[in-house]
Amino acid sequence: GHGQQGMAAFVLDNTYERELGGKEYELQDHLGNVRVVVSDIKHSDASSGTPTDFMADVLVMRDYYPFGMEMPGAVYQGDYRYGFQGQERDDEVNGEGMSYTALFWEYDLRLGRRWNIDFDSEIYESPYLAFGSNPIGFKDLLGNKKDWYKDDQGIMQFDPTVQSSADLNGEGEPKGVYVGNYSEEKTANGIAYYRHDGSIYYTNQTDGYNRIWNNSEPRNREQSGVILNEGVLVFPDYKNNSDTGTPDVYGYSFSNGLMYDPVSKDQGKSTTQYPVVTFIHSHFAGLDPGPSYYSKYGYGDLGYAAENFPNKTIIVLAWDNKVYGLISGPPPDDPTKWEYQVIDYTHISVTKLLEGYDFSTFMKKINKF
Repeated sequence: GHGQQGMAAFVLDNTYERELGGKEYELQDHLGNVRVVVSDIKHSDASSGTPTDFMADVLVMRDYYPFGMEMPGAVYQGDYRYGFQGQERDDEVNGEGMSYTALFWEYDLRLGRRWNIDFDSEIYESPYLAFGSNPIGFKDLLGNKKDWYKDDQGIMQFDPTVQSSADLNGEGEPKGVYVGNYSEEKTANGIAYYRHDGSIYYTNQTDGYNRIWNNSEPRNREQSGVILNEGVLVFPDYKNNSDTGTPDVYGYSFSNGLMYDPVSKDQGKSTTQYPVVTFIHSHFAGLDPGPSYYSKYGYGDLGYAAENFPNKTIIVLAWDNKVYGLISGPPPDDPTKWEYQVIDYTHISVTKLLEGYDFSTFMKKINKF
């Protein structure tokens, strides 16, 4: 029944049983609002014999006004902590379903305003403003602004020194339009999630490759990311330069095929490590097109591959339109006995990747993911 908590497994003479009713599944809309919660129980339409259809066991159902207030008469309320934007309800403040809490705010959805001051607010807006007064277009999962702006080409960029429109378009300052609070948008093939550290998670791999490649030369910075089991995470670039783009300086690290994600830690998620298919980065005009290798002490692609991805292939998208792979063993004590291999994937090109080639599946086979 609904009172069961967790999933129990009992071993009875090599026969396994699972107790139903302990799992709950969220169904969210495009803004992350929890609209329906169902259990792992399904109800049959038959009182006897073979059923022909099943119905879900609905625990919670909610419809929302734009700023998050639940619509009267359109709610089947169960005991579930999360709702608007997937944030946690705080029913002790103003009553059931009237307030939400996140890492950086207490939010009153009746008013569409935050209770605490946003110290990064614009001079022309209220410090209690939420979502830029546009909850249909924007999300704010943590209750804090993200320092995003659109450059003079209309491309989303991140810079922690850009905290308002006053930090743009002056002498020596970035050019563009301040956006600030930004979470996600539809792309050509999926969704881009703009994270508070300047990284971007793309649900579609092709969108991720296009971001890495098309943002390199105009910014005069190496771009890098990782192919995950699903999608591509592109790392921040505001500390990068023309020949270095490693994510270590932003708090990311790799070990045993897993990536430590500092954003997940900031958000209080139980999972902060994620399996990585491969590391991918750009070499644009003026640099050596292929992987760089200097010494075992961390310089160049060879040192980075050896330290972080031993015996796995990492990828370079090169200005000569080629896709290169580099595989290295761990750094040897004797650099003259370094075992590594550079691979020119002649059947793949950068153009092919940008047009939709399923590189993720190819690399999963290469790296035995």
